[in-house]
Amino acid sequence: MALTLKNVWITGLLKTMILFLDFDGVLHPIPTDARGHFCHLPRLEEFLRKHEQVQVVVSSSWREAYPWEVIVEIFAADVQSRIIDMTPIFQISNRYDEIQGWRVANRYDGPWLALDDAVNEFPLPCGHLIECETAVGLDDAVLARLTVAAEADHFVSIEDAEESFQEVCDRGRLL
Repeated sequence: MALTLKNVWITGLLKTMILFLDFDGVLHPIPTDARGHFCHLPRLEEFLRKHEQVQVVVSSSWREAYPWEVIVEIFAADVQSRIIDMTPIFQISNRYDEIQGWRVANRYDGPWLALDDAVNEFPLPCGHLIECETAVGLDDAVLARLTVAAEADHFVSIEDAEESFQEVCDRGRLL
């Protein structure tokens, strides 16, 4: 975003949220073959385009097998800057512990969600977990739950922020 009055307004309305992202069972179902890898990625990328406050930290086991550069290049060029980090790898732990490790290391106490199919990797109940069905992945129902969670607690979509800016301009309070 260029530094304009409109963009400063919009950015002020958006709160950063971290989305801890698993790949297998989320961005593609398990089992799948190589042709089916990342079949749900366009759906997630569209969500990210509509929710500019969401930044992604990769929590997938893919971070253990592939370097950072390869992980980031999985995503469309326009959302790659939103893939900001990977969770630490602990030898004896679960996904939730690795997420908490990242939050502590980065002193992050803001809102966060985990999009994952491995419910056994989280304490239950876990209000931060948006669960995917392993054999399905990120379908419309999961996307709807993710959207509601991302917009909760006064989170706004970029469209709503732009509309708010336009309303203020129309009333003559800015510019």
